[in-house]
Amino acid sequence: MSDNNNKTTTKTTTTTQHLHNSHQSGITWGFLNKTKTSGNFTINSNLPIPSHLKHNQFLINVKAIALNPVDYKLPSLATPISKLIKNRNFIGGSDFSGIIIASASHGASNTMNSHNQFAVGDEVLGIKVGPPNGAFQQFFSVTPNGGLFNNGGINVMVWKPKELTFEQAAALPTSLLTNYTAMSKIKDIDKCQIFINGASGGVGSFGILLAKYYYNAKKVLGTCSTKNLAYVSSLGCDHVIDYTKIEQQLNNNSNNAESKNVVKNNNNNNSWNSWKVTIEQYVKPEEFKELIILDYVGNYDMLKFALKNKTKSFISIIPDQRSISLTLKYISLIYWNRLLFKLNLSKTDSRLITMKMDSEKLQELVNWLVKNNLQNRVKLNVYPYLDSFYEAMDQLATHRAVGKIIVNMKEKQV
Repeated sequence: MSDNNNKTTTKTTTTTQHLHNSHQSGITWGFLNKTKTSGNFTINSNLPIPSHLKHNQFLINVKAIALNPVDYKLPSLATPISKLIKNRNFIGGSDFSGIIIASASHGASNTMNSHNQFAVGDEVLGIKVGPPNGAFQQFFSVTPNGGLFNNGGINVMVWKPKELTFEQAAALPTSLLTNYTAMSKIKDIDKCQIFINGASGGVGSFGILLAKYYYNAKKVLGTCSTKNLAYVSSLGCDHVIDYTKIEQQLNNNSNNAESKNVVKNNNNNNSWNSWKVTIEQYVKPEEFKELIILDYVGNYDMLKFALKNKTKSFISIIPDQRSISLTLKYISLIYWNRLLFKLNLSKTDSRLITMKMDSEKLQELVNWLVKNNLQNRVKLNVYPYLDSFYEAMDQLATHRAVGKIIVNMKEKQV
């Protein structure tokens, strides 16, 4: 475990007795306005505050939450399960920062491990995904680093360094652990060139910082739109590729409506070659064997480029979602090639990963970020009140948000 001498403790007089029979506000799945993404959510001000903590549980007063794409994609699914959850006031979300205001008991049982104890007043950050509920609420009970069958669900919780604001802290958990999960799969990463697709987003932004300064990759490349080139470069990206120019080039080569529609849906057999031509400006073909592609957007043509040109690895966190057909092609190609790779019939190691919930690594990365004064590099889009959640969620759904979207959990005074 990394040194935690810089953790912050806040004096608090709040007790479970004081909160008994009180209510809080949280964001539940619902149906307000189906024309917008935010219509899948309802700010509910009549949710109960946990009054009875079970063994090893803490009560958290949430100060800030971060939004991730999965937060709006899950409730938008038209499935019987999602409809059932919506009818039961399910609370979503994952990333949070806050203060421990109560514990089930004081002593060695309330520990992160045998050498590190959480205490009332500690400022913390982490991930809470349940079951039964997630982090989008002002108060919740949590079992630090619990599993699926622990009281409080699947959680990761670590100390917040005093140098971080609550908004900065909430931005870290999923972004840092996702990048760690991806990059920990790479052997000899310091000898590799890392290419991040989606470099201006939350995960991508932190990915550049980790690849460049934590893993010391040989070279870091990234993609973004024209307006974000300077931002991505400021993160430490050695070469920034404007993906809009590639799209424009493809459209210029399409002289009729039918061809343009093919390009729009990324089914053009030549579009993967456009990526090859662009990437070759920065990576020599003979260096493709040391090229690692981290696809944080989901791009079928980039996957085809990687396999056809025998890059070292292709690691994805999400399939191409522009159509059902592309989603299925993307997933099947990754797993088929993965099988070929294990049989030594493919040069590219392709993976579709899920985030590893590792509390010790998260604490290490958070402390490293602060020690190297990198916490201010990533842009935060901070919404100052819980009431602005709808606006924040609609911004996330545009797929054009730069950096992380954060919502402060305090309510606006009328």
